[in-house]
Amino acid sequence: MIRTLLVFCFACSSLVSAIFEISHFSEVPNYIDEDCVLLLDIDDTLIVPVQTLGSGAWFDYRLKSFLNEGCDYRTAVEKTLPEWEAIRHLTKMRLVEEETAKVLSDLQEKQVPIMGVTFQGLALATRTVMQLNDLRVDLCKTSPSKEDHCLSVQNHTVIHRQGILFTSGRAKGESFFQLCGKIGMTPKKIVVVDDKLSHLQNFEKETYLRGVEFVGLRYGALDEQCAAFSKEVAEYQFSQSSLKHLISDEEAKMKIDLSK
Repeated sequence: MIRTLLVFCFACSSLVSAIFEISHFSEVPNYIDEDCVLLLDIDDTLIVPVQTLGSGAWFDYRLKSFLNEGCDYRTAVEKTLPEWEAIRHLTKMRLVEEETAKVLSDLQEKQVPIMGVTFQGLALATRTVMQLNDLRVDLCKTSPSKEDHCLSVQNHTVIHRQGILFTSGRAKGESFFQLCGKIGMTPKKIVVVDDKLSHLQNFEKETYLRGVEFVGLRYGALDEQCAAFSKEVAEYQFSQSSLKHLISDEEAKMKIDLSK
């Protein structure tokens, strides 16, 4: 499915802003040209925990729980992030698709500017870089900047490290363009890959304000897995896992079945 959201026409040229649906990471190169910067979400786009606990679907579930308790969105995010980050320090990760590392490596060989943009905060920066490297993904290779940077977005600290922008739950689009200002980069076009449509729409808004061409790729490789999210499994893992042992989906389902 292809959904073009906005097309803006100017006096001498046209600026296209569009969001497309893709199911496999191998489709990303089809949208790359010499003028673009490729921005990649991390969680549920590049890597995912080996169990439900700590996944993007789990994050959304916890966030919704806090919203249902009466928290505003910002407060709900600030309550969910520390739980999620604690789990991410402990969990093993896997690539969403095995082909992802090779696709990225091939693009980097062609010197395509690539960097990560994640909702994660500073607490996960070192751990996430290590997890990606363990899975043969190095986002620093062709990043527009290889230096560390510290920014203030919406009165909150955002950092860039090893080719990844850690936004600490702040708007990804605004955070990215603040980084661009700091490093003196003026992109003509950005291509963003993210499993969350809302993040793509935020980028779209920010590119429109700056006259930057935008292509968003709503990545759906984990859509079926997210649709099969089990509240029972998630709650069992959250309550029964320990620092030394995160309960697998299989173990959780077995224990839940035995208790019935």
